[in-house]
Amino acid sequence: MLAALAFSVASSSAALAVQSVALKRPVAISAAAVENEGKTLAIHFNDGLKCRFHSLWLRDACRDDAHVAKYAGERLLTATPVGPSGVIPSRLRASAAEVHDGEELRIHWDEESMCKHELAVDPPTVSMFPAAFLRAYAEVVAERIIEPEQADAAQPSVGDALNDELAWLRPYSAFQNAPAPRPEEMCLWKNDGGLELPVYDHDNVLDVESTANLRMLQDVVRYGAVIIDGCANPGVEGLHNFADKALGGLQKDPTRPKAHWKIVKKDGATSVSYDHLKRLNQHTDSSIPPHGLPALCLLFHYAEGTGTNTLTDGFAAAAQLRAENPLGYALLAKYGYDGERDFVASRADSTQQFNRGLVVSTQVPMLQLDDAGELKRIQYNEVFRMPLSLPYDIFPRWYAAFDRFVELLHSNDFERQIPMSKGRFILMQNWRVLHGRAGGRASANRVLVGGTITREAFYSQARRLTRERRAFADVAQEEELVLRRRAD
Repeated sequence: MLAALAFSVASSSAALAVQSVALKRPVAISAAAVENEGKTLAIHFNDGLKCRFHSLWLRDACRDDAHVAKYAGERLLTATPVGPSGVIPSRLRASAAEVHDGEELRIHWDEESMCKHELAVDPPTVSMFPAAFLRAYAEVVAERIIEPEQADAAQPSVGDALNDELAWLRPYSAFQNAPAPRPEEMCLWKNDGGLELPVYDHDNVLDVESTANLRMLQDVVRYGAVIIDGCANPGVEGLHNFADKALGGLQKDPTRPKAHWKIVKKDGATSVSYDHLKRLNQHTDSSIPPHGLPALCLLFHYAEGTGTNTLTDGFAAAAQLRAENPLGYALLAKYGYDGERDFVASRADSTQQFNRGLVVSTQVPMLQLDDAGELKRIQYNEVFRMPLSLPYDIFPRWYAAFDRFVELLHSNDFERQIPMSKGRFILMQNWRVLHGRAGGRASANRVLVGGTITREAFYSQARRLTRERRAFADVAQEEELVLRRRAD
């Protein structure tokens, strides 16, 4: 069985593994000229594209060491065109443009662009730009004069290579128009004995020489969940070690001093989470988030004991509901359900200490769609649901769809049981997969330790690993641009 699962990891990740791409040719600038009395510059690239940039855009966008602090990554206030920097945006003019070896453009600024100031350093009179930087932004901000030559499909450009490597991250970029995952970017599953969830070795993921960490991140958004086996030191320390090194760290709840949560059996527990003999229904974590947006991922493992956890691919169940009842699906996506959580009271049975109280109320749709009407996130936990404030004529139809969706989430057709034991982790895409606990299957010494991972931490870790595998120290601007363009 384990061999079959390992094969699943290898085969499923093949399409998403980071690969070196044979580029058509390095991006270069063939020529550049100042136009319109210095207000614009025409730049000709070696792929045939000729375009026109605003001079002010170029000055404002410059990221060389004279405009951005090298290590801090902050704009230098002595160089930015706005504020008391000694630069007058309305009078900014380029006086000359020089191309150096096709790789760099240097723009000289007219003295009339400057004015008196009280800062300790004069604003820079020269701005430098890498050719690849300008070519990437030309697609978005420049006016085209001559179209580029027809690209050779067998020899992709730098932009194509970036796009291929970053496509899986677009839904998690947090840009305003970030799309939902496309159907071809996900493998939906049911409880039909078909698709197996990928399994990773704990130490292999943490090996900096291995690509397993990046492949694991790709697989958790492709499959919705992965299993990590082989943690030799399970517990709080083991959880943080894995989360810090492989996932960018855990999200800290403001009500407790530690970022992790810990669930230990308690006799007579008032909260179902701490009564291991009872079933815990399928739910998303941070369904009522303390920070505004639900965590993208949930990571948990058994520090002691054994048990059975349940997983449901919520996107697969939602697709079934949409096929059965399109109107009901639309109602769940349009009308929010009322929820409220007292973050301290709901943990009355916890062995952890809490430093403050926090009560959060929400009214968000259970099914959340992108601008194109595609499902991007599920947000639901029955234990925190409050009386519904739905309109009288909407309530019966909404509730019928709600009831059917919850039925699908817990049906044998969709809900999977995952046997758990000491040292086994589950990493879930918390916007898609719902989890719970099978009743009466846990050992008396079961100790569950876990935490949530924010979208920002996941996204940053994935970007960092992608850059390292391409052996580029910093191509963050081009990467962000590719993601932003594809999100539009």
